Amino acid sequence: AEEKIVRELSLPKPETIRDIVFSPDGAVLAVSYRGEMVLRDVADDKEIARVPVDRRGINQMQFNGDGTLIATAGEDGTVRLWGIED
Repeated sequence: AEEKIVRELSLPKPETIRDIVFSPDGAVLAVSYRGEMVLRDVADDKEIARVPVDRRGINQMQFNGDGTLIATAGEDGTVRLWGIED
């Protein structure tokens, strides 16, 4: 099977990306940077939300099964649950 790029998204500050994760339905991409988390619509490459987080950043993120929550693990040692609205 031949590998190929199927889409490229324009992300600000690519040098500071800490983690990326898709929502379960693949419609939303969550991107963590030092100091903020950004949610992007994959279909039209538009920013949905920008959330300030611990300035030291998020190490890991994970959506729950139905995509209504994102769990984040931060540099400050705190795990946070973020509600995602339609």
